[in-house]
Amino acid sequence: QFSTLSWFKSNKEKIEFSMAQLYKYIGISRQAIAQYSMRQEIFDNKVICLLSEAEGLRKEHPGCGLEKMYYTLNPDFLGRDKFIELFMELGFKLKKKINYKRTTYAVASKYMNLIRGLSMVHYKKKNGLPFST
Repeated sequence: QFSTLSWFKSNKEKIEFSMAQLYKYIGISRQAIAQYSMRQEIFDNKVICLLSEAEGLRKEHPGCGLEKMYYTLNPDFLGRDKFIELFMELGFKLKKKINYKRTTYAVASKYMNLIRGLSMVHYKKKNGLPFST
């Protein structure tokens, strides 16, 4: 919503109505817009500082994941999930290593079913167990 309003603000001459009419139409005040932009600017500055700290941490520990990075940096203005989402967008996701060693190999041949057709009577006779027919 804010990016739309900033577009309208930068293109005032192209639109046929005033910003006051636009604010009234969408039901928001100029004061709310000003407060939001101040909060957003403070947030952006904090993220820039946090970004430089994260780059330093990544240089020291290249394999450090985002969750561990969150707990190491411990930002007070950002929650864990939002931190992970934001830094994944910024390109801090670790590259997945491909494991080239295989532990199992698919076998094309199938083994015969050795118990098909046998009955319990046959098993009991073979092992000397009492059976009834």
